[in-house]
Amino acid sequence: MIVVRPLVPDDMRAFFTDQTIFPTVWGHVGVVDGKVECIGGLAQVAGRQVAFYAATETGLRYRLALVKTASRLITRAKASGRRVLYAVIDPAFAGAPRWLVSMGFRPIDEYEAPVSWHEELQTFFPAYNGRNLWIWKAG
Repeated sequence: MIVVRPLVPDDMRAFFTDQTIFPTVWGHVGVVDGKVECIGGLAQVAGRQVAFYAATETGLRYRLALVKTASRLITRAKASGRRVLYAVIDPAFAGAPRWLVSMGFRPIDEYEAPVSWHEELQTFFPAYNGRNLWIWKAG
């Protein structure tokens, strides 16, 4: 069974052992048998809010719990007054585009994102390739 709880800084260090840790982040983790198996939330990258999600093979078995939690986090971010949110899709998650559309996101091309931001996105999101950035803007 998965236990979903708020993310703490130690979770980031334990899960992303080979990556740079996001400077400012809030979110949740999914814990199975005492181990963090999935992690997601919003990170502050170059002054912009970017939604992120990562999971192990074990974590992917709990997709329904993960989608519900992620939906609550995005809804909370929108309700807190954020006017723009970004998301980088990892090609490993085939259902991500459909889910992001259901949350009001749309894909943007690499020319729509600030040029200076591409390198920082690649630093924090190895899956970023210039063509998998999505955006949500308040109406």
